[in-house]
Amino acid sequence: MDVEQSLRHLKETADATLLRDRSFTPEMERRVWERIRRKGRRKGGFPFSLLVPAAVALAILAVSPLLAPAGPPFERETGQPHKETEPILPGAVWHVPTLWKPSPSYTESYGQHAFTYYGTKPVRIMTEEFYEGQAQKVMWLLNGAVAKEVQIVAVNEQGVRKDLGTWEVGGRLYDADAHFPSSIVLPEPGIWKLQVLSGGKHFGLVFVEVKPGVSPANRSLVEPLITRYLQSHKDFGGGSKENRIGLELLGMESPDAEHKTVYAWVSVLAEEPYNSSGVDAPARFDIAFDGSSYRVVGHRLPAGGEQYWPSIEQMFPAKVVEKIKERVRSN
Repeated sequence: MDVEQSLRHLKETADATLLRDRSFTPEMERRVWERIRRKGRRKGGFPFSLLVPAAVALAILAVSPLLAPAGPPFERETGQPHKETEPILPGAVWHVPTLWKPSPSYTESYGQHAFTYYGTKPVRIMTEEFYEGQAQKVMWLLNGAVAKEVQIVAVNEQGVRKDLGTWEVGGRLYDADAHFPSSIVLPEPGIWKLQVLSGGKHFGLVFVEVKPGVSPANRSLVEPLITRYLQSHKDFGGGSKENRIGLELLGMESPDAEHKTVYAWVSVLAEEPYNSSGVDAPARFDIAFDGSSYRVVGHRLPAGGEQYWPSIEQMFPAKVVEKIKERVRSN
């Protein structure tokens, strides 16, 4: 095969694979031949039989900075995973595995009982959905040799770490060698890794998803309580049956089952709001369990005048303040 045939063959191969959909500019071609001439001037010369492969190789090197954005696993500017999968070579696919995802759920039978759990041995959990800032009961199932007390540590995708305490381990439950109940709070939405440490060493882990907003269970509990409170308290109209009441939950903090702080936008207006006073503002409500039932034990409204926004920033978490500002801007 002569030089011209070799060149055509290599060019066709490159055009069909690595260099497909790419074109050489005159400046790029000049730089390639300049590099070939520099190599040819070295002592001992440059074997002509290697000239064509060298030209193709140097051409690839010359355009490699232009090829990079076409399908690398990470963006050069942001360092984030590339969202497209445009392979450079035939059959190749850029694939960045998603390591941070919730552990799958399984349902199994033990004796005459069926139970559903998340994760795989040696650490599994039985629980409901997690919501930001709200206590969630979790039953832990452990398999293997474990200490009498274990520590739980939570870490999210952004590297935020939260110590969830030390817990005493009990005996067997279902097919687990050991178990313990807990109530934990995860502060932000997203994927969290829950790691169990036994004797200060890694024992196992499980991944969970924390959802934003107020959980359906908490919503169904607090909305009727706050509505009745708005209907009866003097700060919100003092029990007039003609008042129209609106309630929008903006967030909740529930460090345990007995205490809940609810952030909401409330609207208590008469049938003819332009002819009477009313309330249309953000408010904070404190709810507590009194031994037999939950009730609203107090509330707070923002100050008036120049202290309105400073009082809001003092009353509410930053994420709720942003929701309030967005609501004000949209009205």
